[in-house]
Amino acid sequence: RHNRQSRMQVSGNVKNWIVTGTYKIKCPVIEKDYGEDEDRSLTIFVEKGQLFAQFNMGIIEGYMRLERHAKDVQRAEFEDEDVSYDPYDSDRRSPTPEEFHLENVTMPSPECPSWNYRWRGTDTGCGENQIDSEKKLYKMTFLEPLGTKIEGVFGSDFHKDCAFTAHKISTGKPYDGNISEAWAELSEDAISY
Repeated sequence: RHNRQSRMQVSGNVKNWIVTGTYKIKCPVIEKDYGEDEDRSLTIFVEKGQLFAQFNMGIIEGYMRLERHAKDVQRAEFEDEDVSYDPYDSDRRSPTPEEFHLENVTMPSPECPSWNYRWRGTDTGCGENQIDSEKKLYKMTFLEPLGTKIEGVFGSDFHKDCAFTAHKISTGKPYDGNISEAWAELSEDAISY
């Protein structure tokens, strides 16, 4: 009970959630097909105006880049940019990176709890990068109390889209390294055949 109260105190207040930290993931579809795994987790960081997450879904581990949901009025300034995705354009590190850039870092809140994300990752069995993973946009919603619970959807080559929930188990710490570089290292351009 004391640990839960501590997490709540550093998770912000009613208007301003602080969602950085580590969440324990539960995904019934993956658990049914691949067994329970105590290491399934999601750790959210802020770096250079972007929300990133490092994740381990048991069968895949990697990184997510989060963006405000299209209904967020603070995101409206980015919606006029018509950015097409060309997977062979080596000057671009992700599809629609402009949509992911958040001028002033904002966090999910009661007014804007739903955020989109794309992911890049590696198959934990054979170590192969999941090349097309970032081409699909997924969604996660931060819930009360204070964004300490997440409901979302995750999909990969191994299974269709499936629902997951996550509960905050620890508060945020800075990422040990450069998460932007870690994201770039999982791009199609970074893979050498």
